[in-house]
Amino acid sequence: MLQKPIIVVCSGGLSGLVFALSLAEIFVTKEISGKILLYHEDYKVRNSKNQLYSINETEILRLPQSVRDYVSPTYSMHELEDRLLELIKKIPEETVQLIHERFDPVQTSQDFRFDLLVLADGYNVNLCDSFQFEKEVISSHYELEINFNLIDNHLQNSEIEILSLFQTRYLIQFQQNNQRVLKINLSKSEFDNIELDPSSNSIKNNPWFMNIIRDGFRFFEINNYDLISISKSSNNSLVVKEFYKNYQHGQNGNLENFVCVIGESAFDCKSWQNKSMNLGIAISTATILAEQFTVEQGVSFEITSSILVKFSNGMLNFQKELVNQFQQKSMDNILSKVIHNIIDNYNKQYPDDQSSIDSSDFMSTLSKYPRLFEIDHTFDYKSTSVLDELKEEYVNNVKISAPEIFFKKLDRIQSMVNYFIIFESRLSSHNPYTKNVESNKDVWVELSQSLILQDFDSNKNLDQKIENDNISDTSSEDSDDSSVSERQFESLSLEEFFQMTFGDEIISYDATNFVTDELTKEIFKVKVKPSLSDPTNGILRNIFPYIVDIINRTIPLQRIQDCVRQISDSKELDDPSQALNRLVNCKGRDYLVAFLDKVPKKALSKTLLSLTRANIPIPLLFTNKNDFNQKGLRVLKEIQSLILRDKYHLLLSFNLTTSELTTPFSKKLYPIICKHREDGLSVTSAGSIDISFHSASENYGRKPVAIAEVYLEENPHQTFLSLINSFSKFAFYMFLHVNDQDFEGNSPSSELNQLFSTILAEPNDTSCISKLSVIYWSKSKNNDPFSKRKKTLKKLLEPHFKSECFKIEQISNDLNQFTEKKKDDMGVL
Repeated sequence: MLQKPIIVVCSGGLSGLVFALSLAEIFVTKEISGKILLYHEDYKVRNSKNQLYSINETEILRLPQSVRDYVSPTYSMHELEDRLLELIKKIPEETVQLIHERFDPVQTSQDFRFDLLVLADGYNVNLCDSFQFEKEVISSHYELEINFNLIDNHLQNSEIEILSLFQTRYLIQFQQNNQRVLKINLSKSEFDNIELDPSSNSIKNNPWFMNIIRDGFRFFEINNYDLISISKSSNNSLVVKEFYKNYQHGQNGNLENFVCVIGESAFDCKSWQNKSMNLGIAISTATILAEQFTVEQGVSFEITSSILVKFSNGMLNFQKELVNQFQQKSMDNILSKVIHNIIDNYNKQYPDDQSSIDSSDFMSTLSKYPRLFEIDHTFDYKSTSVLDELKEEYVNNVKISAPEIFFKKLDRIQSMVNYFIIFESRLSSHNPYTKNVESNKDVWVELSQSLILQDFDSNKNLDQKIENDNISDTSSEDSDDSSVSERQFESLSLEEFFQMTFGDEIISYDATNFVTDELTKEIFKVKVKPSLSDPTNGILRNIFPYIVDIINRTIPLQRIQDCVRQISDSKELDDPSQALNRLVNCKGRDYLVAFLDKVPKKALSKTLLSLTRANIPIPLLFTNKNDFNQKGLRVLKEIQSLILRDKYHLLLSFNLTTSELTTPFSKKLYPIICKHREDGLSVTSAGSIDISFHSASENYGRKPVAIAEVYLEENPHQTFLSLINSFSKFAFYMFLHVNDQDFEGNSPSSELNQLFSTILAEPNDTSCISKLSVIYWSKSKNNDPFSKRKKTLKKLLEPHFKSECFKIEQISNDLNQFTEKKKDDMGVL
């Protein structure tokens, strides 16, 4: 009889707690027999600083559902640790035994048995070193440190902490009594150009540094202080060279088990410049390890090297993303952006000035062109004009929303260039940009190991309006039915649709009350009839339990569509407002959008799982109309837990105005697993994504795949574009469907250009992991413009893809042969 596995977790921080909670949830939900011994040192024993942290959307969604419901996005470290410990104490001791002491293998009994030793936060030295985990540098950080005594301060300590969290240029640290430390994040160029004068506590012959010191004090409203000293220093972020090892223990060293590292023990990134990333490292590394234990058997399992090899691969992928984040958030990158923006703005305003400005090195550029950067304080109209106009662009940047307190303090900055630097440091720390930095055609990026969600801001572009839904169909070959459908969409707005289906009020639903009968036309009539007199309250509210039953039976909601059409055609009900007639062209996916919006949060995850099991696509609505993008965001948050169940490979299909493509292309490729995808557009199509999750086939001939059909609209919402950008980074294959309407002459239309700018990597960036197939759906004709348009698209795509990674093709007459060829191109499926 197999002994249940024992996992020892050495915790001195958050990563060990998150791992224990994640693994405990897997043990319980999978009915796995196992025990976790959690050795945890309290922060009072560790004497750790209570810093303020912000958890972004991505990190929250990686947490187990039970933890997610218990935490909020902004926390002090001690408060979050206390909350996690409260949750652990609620878990039965036979699953998690909490031991309030530091683990020491030397003092452990010789017959003490365990299968896996997990070193987390607080064990990056001593114990980690004793197992000979070698480390290497992944990033270097540079800083200027100003020690001073505070004489008078108008800001509370909590406000200073918040201001430090908002950006990465400055940090105030508190010492004993009134002593403080102002730390300034530097680029390598700045660091190398600092010459300190210890005798006068100043920096030799460089006003730039004295200006940024002055700005730092002004940013925190520190007006009266006594300077003690100025110094500069550098430090490195480290990573272990391997994430797990075999471990011999026992009296004679005859027992072989495993030891692995997560959190701070794996990534030693304590630099204050990384304060916004440390919590993400703790959560991500803990969940990467826990995910490997999501096995299918239900009694017990053995911890094997193959499990830890998968863990190591996941950590290596995370390391690549982390290194890229370090680079994106580094002051070198930030200064490069600022100087590029200044020079670019200068060239726009003064195109006749032929002087070439070399921006390769920040400090040398400042030294060579001091007047342009206002360094010598001899302002001229050019430098003032360039910087003032650029400041207006920064302030009006719709891609960022910052608290008023940040802008208020930012306006105290005297150096306009430093103003831009602080602004960019906020952008870099609050809009994380992550992607894999290596591409290998033989290595498929797994959606479960990617960060598919951006840190969305629900307040972005809420006032953005459009005049139509971009669902018009101009094909002369379309049937009369399609034109009727178009008129129907125009006569039924999204606002009316959501009101007429389930209304505005919350639906009180008790999951324990099951319906005993399947939904039929007769039941539908009885339940809907009382609501037809005032359809704005929602005519489908009374059949809500029946819709739950339909989904639990893994049946598409086309049944609702059929009932509406049958009763409307028969005119069996008195319908004074013509509600049924107005809904007659709505499809099952429309009703699913409205239904999911009303499902209680606690039941949403289970509902989505039922849809997944039935191969029914989950619709995500991100239209720019009103605030309806929140409906898609709500569902998207719950999808994360589904993604973690299997290692899905993401296939994307982008639909613009392609009227020739009435059936989703994924359905043409895979008619069996995509049979529940509906043909044609509907009232909730524009600005939406239909994503379905399909497990591997029984013989594993087809790998697990997530298929997303993306339906563009005019003036798409920023949240929608952010999600498309995230998805495109981790898709293994993308289809882009275009036709004549997507070109102006031989050049891409503005909508097509916007899509390209959203999904394409930076020029000459070899990290693109996707393959792209552009399909031109306008069939060949006389004077066909396809060849010229193909050349235009090829020129546009070549900087972003290797030649073998993209194709531009015109649809052939033999569609079946064409789709089979596309399936061969993808290979993985």
